Amino acid sequence: MPARERRVRPQMSENHPPSSRSIDPRAFRQALGAFPTGVTVMTTQAEDGRDIGLTVNSFNSVSLDPPLVLWSLSNSASSRQAFDEVEHFAVHVLTARQEDLATRFATPDIDRFAGLGVERGIGNVPLLRECAARFVCRIAYRYEGGDHLIIVGEVLSFDRREEPVLAFHGGKYALAYEKAVHPNRPRDDDAGGAPIVQKNALNMLLGVAYRHLVENLDPHLQARGLNEADFWTLNMVGAESGRDAARLNKLLGFREELVTKDVLDRLAGEGLVSLGEGVSLTEKGRQVLMELEAEAKSVETNAEAGLDYAEALLLHQLLRRLIFSMRG
Repeated sequence: MPARERRVRPQMSENHPPSSRSIDPRAFRQALGAFPTGVTVMTTQAEDGRDIGLTVNSFNSVSLDPPLVLWSLSNSASSRQAFDEVEHFAVHVLTARQEDLATRFATPDIDRFAGLGVERGIGNVPLLRECAARFVCRIAYRYEGGDHLIIVGEVLSFDRREEPVLAFHGGKYALAYEKAVHPNRPRDDDAGGAPIVQKNALNMLLGVAYRHLVENLDPHLQARGLNEADFWTLNMVGAESGRDAARLNKLLGFREELVTKDVLDRLAGEGLVSLGEGVSLTEKGRQVLMELEAEAKSVETNAEAGLDYAEALLLHQLLRRLIFSMRG
């Protein structure tokens, strides 16, 4: 059976009386947020048979031999009584793809397991699928620590997957990304050792990447008698229907006008756009754009095949920030 709870009181020197009452709780929480953590979901089955689960970022390892882990649970948590009574629980380390799962298990007053297919572990604890790691534990000790219950678990079984993990930093979900040892010195096998890429200049890197994307999309454009400028224009008209050419160019933010009268006249002649006070797609134009976007997505997916999910997501986020920075 789980060990009984016992209170552990901090040891204070007589020469240094406690002064924690002067600490601002909000500022303290923000300071703690400077330390990045992983994101986990703890699950168990209550004595009455209900499945219990909650999102936790206080998970940590204690010992390898014996294998012990710990986490803390707020005394005010609705699941406090359940974890007081049970003998087993499971830890799920979430992947970068599972942010929705983290949010679900942090949302009060909902059935957090609704629609989820779960497996069962020791003690009938519910096990979530496709996590980066899972640990099924027996509760070894419970301690009271301030306004939290500290739970120490002995790991009875575990499994893991090679997946980027979800992180938590500064009160927000984050991505954990492996830092290059020498970020300014690509490996010899990077891009086939191409000298232009080895220079590591941003304009070169973006330019080469863009040309590769365009070259792979070109056959799909040429098959419809279209070019790169036509594709840009169809995309802008599809996103901002009813705008005139001047407004579309302003939204793009380039010095050079890409949405020109010649391009619009040609697309109108092909029956892809309708010209009036503003420019809009025809039914044929919408169909062609939908097909091209699917083909462009396929090209993008192939280009990102060498990146994991977190790297691809990070790449998109950084490129958006770069664009906003240059346009600002």
